[in-house]
Amino acid sequence: MTCSLCERPHSAHGFCGMHLYRLRRFGSTDKPTGPSESERFWSRVKRGAGCWIYGSGAGYGRVKCRGRQESSHRVAWILTHGQIPDGLIVRHKCDNPPCVRPDHLLLGTYQDNTNDAKARRRIQAGASAPSAKLTEDQARLALALRSQGLTIQAIADLFGVCRATISHLCSGRNWRVLRETPAQMALSL
Repeated sequence: MTCSLCERPHSAHGFCGMHLYRLRRFGSTDKPTGPSESERFWSRVKRGAGCWIYGSGAGYGRVKCRGRQESSHRVAWILTHGQIPDGLIVRHKCDNPPCVRPDHLLLGTYQDNTNDAKARRRIQAGASAPSAKLTEDQARLALALRSQGLTIQAIADLFGVCRATISHLCSGRNWRVLRETPAQMALSL
């Protein structure tokens, strides 16, 4: 005898082992379907009046979506609005990494994200940068000395820093904020 549903060998009550198991376990011989990807994702979100927090709320949440690990805010965007166009990223209006509230998210470029970080003072530059070896006044003085013809090594010795520190300052690699005009600063915000 065979299963009344799939032609596999009969086990009991007219069903094969798999269909009998499903009937006893789930009350139906149909293949059990769990919650959808969307339902699973949103069930892990703590909703409040402000930000909606995914998971534990520690940093950018990670979730498996369509077979890939993704940041939770990207998954929230995909589930709400569809695919993210090439060349764009999902940014936060609220500056809260674990937030997945759709109206707190927007698309933009990496440059838009950097401009936001500068405007919100999340990127440290100049003397406030953790790696800064000079104060702003010392940096201005070093640039003035270089424009008067002093060598990079002589300036480095004067301030007690390595040659690369002064070289990066003079080339504009570091301390770009000293080279920006007020109009350029306004554009970067």
